[in-house]
Amino acid sequence: MSDLSSPSTRSCISCQPTPLAVSAPTRRANTRADDSGWPHPSLGEGTPHTDVREPSETPATEHQPGRVTERPQCGRIALMTRRISTVYSHLTPLVSPSSFLELRCRIILNKPTEISAEPSEERMSDAYILKIEGLEAKVAEEDIPILNGVDLEIGKGEIHALMGPNGSGKSTLAKVLSGHPGYEVTSGSVVFRGSDLLELEADERSQAGLFLAFQYPVEIPGVSIANFLRTAVQAHQPEGEELDIFDFSDILTERMELLDMDVSFAERHVNDGFSGGEKKRNEILQMAMLKPKLVVMDETDSGLDIDALKVVASGVNTLTEEDPEMSILLITHYQRLLDHIEPDRVHVMGDGRIVRSGGPEVAHALEAEGYKNWRDADSVANGV
Repeated sequence: MSDLSSPSTRSCISCQPTPLAVSAPTRRANTRADDSGWPHPSLGEGTPHTDVREPSETPATEHQPGRVTERPQCGRIALMTRRISTVYSHLTPLVSPSSFLELRCRIILNKPTEISAEPSEERMSDAYILKIEGLEAKVAEEDIPILNGVDLEIGKGEIHALMGPNGSGKSTLAKVLSGHPGYEVTSGSVVFRGSDLLELEADERSQAGLFLAFQYPVEIPGVSIANFLRTAVQAHQPEGEELDIFDFSDILTERMELLDMDVSFAERHVNDGFSGGEKKRNEILQMAMLKPKLVVMDETDSGLDIDALKVVASGVNTLTEEDPEMSILLITHYQRLLDHIEPDRVHVMGDGRIVRSGGPEVAHALEAEGYKNWRDADSVANGV
């Protein structure tokens, strides 16, 4: 995660004749708290003002060196705006994340990970962020093989599309990478950012920078999006470091603005009563907050109409422009998503392995010909 410290100064919103200087600790002391103990900013009469100081220079003279003095300016701190208070009002303590086992990859337990956030150059290849060799997997506790020797390499900042007919193993690969307990790896290796991904628990994979966007996001009635995201972001902080509630609200508001989302969206309960497009936009917002190194998008275009598809694709493109080193494995059935998110490489999966790889032209050929000519695993292209 990037530095979550807030700016040293806040923008002024209004001025009063007699400003009241409030230090950082006083900012919290002058906010009222609800029954849960979380502060809520007051916007009524008597709201404290901050004394924001801007530097002004005094020019040097022959006998006196130049110096910087401070010129007071008054104004309400930006955190007290009515817009951001909408987010604050939903930052109440969240129930234990362990209650949501289906979201183990997203709501993660706050325990130290075995992989450092920034691996040394000796531990990872500059060329690839993910390298899969001979990966085989089956349904856990059953003798039903699904992956039959997957080989795949994804470089930093690359977008790879994974296509294939139903039952070819695309979603299984996504779940295996994220650490889903319903699947068991029987052979092969997966190296992520220079470390053995298969040795990490699901929450540790998330902390290491892996993100899975679900094909069917889970509904969590009673838990606001703001609360959900605060718990996830807190789990990505260094051990023992507490996420400041005001800093978090600043970041959430900024990320929602980046994705052109109304801040009131954070008030709603996670995916409860959401349309298909809203659920997928919520997945993109989670990406924006956690800033992963590798995103696995499992059929994100499923259930989206044309307009919703464009909105989701625009969000993904915005995040890749912001972080050119973020890599994406985009699982899809259709060329239409790739019209909006241009891949560097396209892979075709069949019989539990990758049977063809190439550039964007592969997706166009699939759209025209279908999968019939590529179902045979013997058509594997040289190199991946």
